[in-house]
Amino acid sequence: MPKPAKRPIRPRHRVESSSRRDEIRAVAGRVFAEHGFAHTTMRQVGDASGTGAGSLYHHFTSKDEILLELLEGLQRDILRDLKVVIDQGRDPLRTLTAMIELAIRYVLERRDESQILLNDYPYIAGSPAFAPVVRATDESTRIWLGVLRDAAEAGQLRDGVEVNIAFSMLFGSIFSSLRFYNPRGRIKAEVYVEKM
Repeated sequence: MPKPAKRPIRPRHRVESSSRRDEIRAVAGRVFAEHGFAHTTMRQVGDASGTGAGSLYHHFTSKDEILLELLEGLQRDILRDLKVVIDQGRDPLRTLTAMIELAIRYVLERRDESQILLNDYPYIAGSPAFAPVVRATDESTRIWLGVLRDAAEAGQLRDGVEVNIAFSMLFGSIFSSLRFYNPRGRIKAEVYVEKM
């Protein structure tokens, strides 16, 4: 396992190369998801993106910087969409159902980032450089637990349900989609989300 970065990573902002950065980031996400962040080198990312390791450093200072940008984008989008669901003001069970649908869609549509978050969270949580990602993850967890508590208090969940365990069970099921759902299989994503 690589050593966590000791200082915050400061992303470089270059307008002229932002689309190339986006391409590299997407390819890096696939490589990190497939091989694991700890086992991926900048050379592998460079080779996979057709950039070459040396040229890659013109866009990113490290693979930690790439990972930070990937996961900050994911968490920003998740929080935005969770807040949209919450703001609809439905009863807690309908809100929870909409949140589950949203989470499954994220896992299916943003598989690479979801796989990285699942597999590499111990590294992420242990590195001060990834504090923004951890804070965003904590915030989304608070939202989920709050809605689960509201549903329990409204009598919409089984009596005596422990919301922390319910949350763990839900996310275990949702993240299992990474392993069990085949995007090239017979079942369409919309059907899978509905059945889940």
